[in-house]
Amino acid sequence: MQLREIHIDRFGAAYDLKITGLKPGVNVLYGPNEKGKTTLIQFIRRVLFGFQSKKNENSYDSGDSGLGGRLVVETSRGETAVVYRKKGPRGGPVTVSFGDEVLEGASAIEQVAGQATPDLFRNIYAFTLDELQGLDTLEVDKVKGRIYGAGLGLGGVSLAEVMKTLDDQRGQLFKGRGTQPRLNGLQQEYERLNTELNAMKESLPEYDRINLEAGRLREKSGEWREAIRRDEELLQGLTLRHELYPVFLSMEEARQGLEALGLRIQFNESVFESMEKLVEEKKGLERRMQEEAGSLHSLEVKLQGLEVPRTFLEKTGEMEALRQSVEQVRSAMADVVARRNEYGQAVDQVQADIAALDPDWDEARVRAFTFTEAELAEVEQMARTLAELGQKDRDARAKLEFHREQKAAEGSGRPRIPEWLNMFVYGFSGGGLILLLAGLSVSETGMMLGGLALMAGAGLLFFNLRKRAVDFETGDGMEQKLEADQAQAQDAHDKAMAQWWDWLGQRGLGQGLTPQKIDSLWSRIRQIKTRIADQAALQRRIEGMEQIVRRAEELVADLGRSCPGFSPGQDLAANMTLLIREWDAVRGSEQEMRQLTEQIRDVEGRVARLKEQAGVNGKALDALFREAEVHSEEALREKFERYREQQALEKARQLAERRIQERVGKGGDYKRFIESLHEARPDELALELERVRQSLESNQQAREVFLGEIGGLEEKAKSLVSGEALRDTRARLETTRAALNRYSRDWAVLTLARTLLTRAKKRYETERQPAVIKSAETCFASVTAGVYDKIIKPLDTDDLHIRDTGGRTKGVLEMSRGTREQLYLCLRLGLIEEYESRAEPLPVVMDDVFVNFDDDRKPRIVELLRQFSEDRQVLMLTCHRQTRDLCLEHGAHAVEW
Repeated sequence: MQLREIHIDRFGAAYDLKITGLKPGVNVLYGPNEKGKTTLIQFIRRVLFGFQSKKNENSYDSGDSGLGGRLVVETSRGETAVVYRKKGPRGGPVTVSFGDEVLEGASAIEQVAGQATPDLFRNIYAFTLDELQGLDTLEVDKVKGRIYGAGLGLGGVSLAEVMKTLDDQRGQLFKGRGTQPRLNGLQQEYERLNTELNAMKESLPEYDRINLEAGRLREKSGEWREAIRRDEELLQGLTLRHELYPVFLSMEEARQGLEALGLRIQFNESVFESMEKLVEEKKGLERRMQEEAGSLHSLEVKLQGLEVPRTFLEKTGEMEALRQSVEQVRSAMADVVARRNEYGQAVDQVQADIAALDPDWDEARVRAFTFTEAELAEVEQMARTLAELGQKDRDARAKLEFHREQKAAEGSGRPRIPEWLNMFVYGFSGGGLILLLAGLSVSETGMMLGGLALMAGAGLLFFNLRKRAVDFETGDGMEQKLEADQAQAQDAHDKAMAQWWDWLGQRGLGQGLTPQKIDSLWSRIRQIKTRIADQAALQRRIEGMEQIVRRAEELVADLGRSCPGFSPGQDLAANMTLLIREWDAVRGSEQEMRQLTEQIRDVEGRVARLKEQAGVNGKALDALFREAEVHSEEALREKFERYREQQALEKARQLAERRIQERVGKGGDYKRFIESLHEARPDELALELERVRQSLESNQQAREVFLGEIGGLEEKAKSLVSGEALRDTRARLETTRAALNRYSRDWAVLTLARTLLTRAKKRYETERQPAVIKSAETCFASVTAGVYDKIIKPLDTDDLHIRDTGGRTKGVLEMSRGTREQLYLCLRLGLIEEYESRAEPLPVVMDDVFVNFDDDRKPRIVELLRQFSEDRQVLMLTCHRQTRDLCLEHGAHAVEW
């Protein structure tokens, strides 16, 4: 089952609340505090499993009779159902609708929720942060049984109880330093008997003499015992006659009473019981006929006072149309003025927007203007083309300018003379210098003058070259190429712009628009078109409201002519309400008339049936009188009373006879005892009883003296060692040894059983765990990124132990609060998987359960819930925007409410 819609009529602070758009998977319902998230969880619980009956147990019950609402759900079979429940006894009446089929009661809930119990849903499927923070909500027997269901096949017996029983039984057999256990006591007894046996000596002669004296006294005591027996028999007979004498007298009185009544009456008691029932039935029939006659008269009087205008009732169709349009008329009359003002403002706004767009445009041109997808794509292509060509033009200009600047920088401050000519001048000057230096070194004047002449010629040549350096310059080919590239790029850009202006002209747009401004222009035009459409829709709405009012006025006028006593006023809505009330009153009168007619027919039928039953009753009474051989009710009662008296006397006689027979027996003993009672006198019995009692006491006292002497002799004999005592001691010693062996074997068996159970328990806790624990273990390892890889449920307790990857084990309470809550959430997910393997799936509803999760584990738990909800539905209620955004990042569906 999955939720699709939630409708709250009234529940707590929620009133007329509707939540729609719920989908499979994770649904996030975001809202601030006091929004009603906890109220929503409680509402889902109550609709599915019943409202609480006591107000002090239901903080959401304001006492309003409208408490309730409905859930729209989709079952696992793909059927859509509506579950509706309202406040009432035993959780409130509930209905489940599958289209035209409507089911009622708890069995109807099973059609959508399966065999889920309130405890299972409240503790596992729908929970808040407070309920998540402990395992106490998982300790309900049915929930606990599913979590800890696997075991060693012990059924309802606890392993701890079994092991405690074994320890107790072992402790009863043996303890290292104990004295109470059986083995400890038997060992001590064995040692004592062995010591006693070793210390015994042969029997003493005094033992035989004491036995002979004791035998003589026993013979004398036997004579007194015979006398006592005779007294006891006599006392018993006298006592019996004395005690049963009153019983004998009551038996005689009953016998004499029966003889006085004479001949025995044969009577069937069922006849009297049948008469009693028939007489009571007759009285009831007479009383009911009187009541029905009174009811019939009242109904006939009430029916005569009703009048119904038939002409008005024939307007059923018109009245239904009027009833359905009341709210529309009220809304239209209240809204039409505001909508007219709104329409005027809309018209002004459209004109202002068109003027701001272009003064030459009008509304018709705006409506007719459009851009196709192809044109928008063409604009986008032109924008890219113009941008590329403009960039190429700018790049070509930049390259040309950069070349010219570089060329100017390289030629600044030096002549433009070819390099070979410079080298010639430098070589000519160098030769003159060498010649001058050589002449100086050899003091040769001619050489020195020749060197000076060469140097002077080189200087003159250098001066002339500098003066005419411009004559050596030639053309720059790179600059010419760059100028040609720049001219080509500018020409391509100008042609593209011309094409763009031509495209704008074809559509009646100014050349000042760039491709980048087209999107803004089209957006403004579409906005104006939207406002024009809104303006037209508003006009149609106004016309529709005016038409509703006109139709209502026509209906009121038509119906008013058919309604007796109707006087219309100026308020149309009030006239409609008044007509509806008159119609309901007339319909009520018509319905009441039909009901009265039906009731009169029913009462007349009941009166006829009662008369028929009264006749049958009278015939049955006459038949009973004939069967009892009487002629009236009084005679039958008198005969029954006489029969009852005979029965009582006979019962008393039989009871007395049975009491006597129980004490004395039957047959001849009984007859002799009765004869003795006939001859006995109470005073004589008392005197004889006292005499025999005194004789018995005297004989018993004398015998007690002899028994005391015999006892003293026997005690003295026991103190002496005899062969009999020796055999007895040996027998007890062997018995003690056998008991020691038997109990030692029992102790060994118990010890072995406990050892085997301990090994089995350890193996189970490491190798076998319940399916819920295994599933929760996988989830918990994923959430904690493998920090904790094992959840262990010991066999002898309901506690849980958690093991980390380092092999360290800790209890639940040793973990942090956030980690505990992650464990509890994983346990619930594991239980849901195990439960839904053979039951109807249910929606999981959680209220802000991520509050204490850290930033690393929260995304992992959200991803785990996403995977978990692939074939389920999860409703996440939160007041934290970060939690909502995180869920949405992992594919959750946002639900507005």
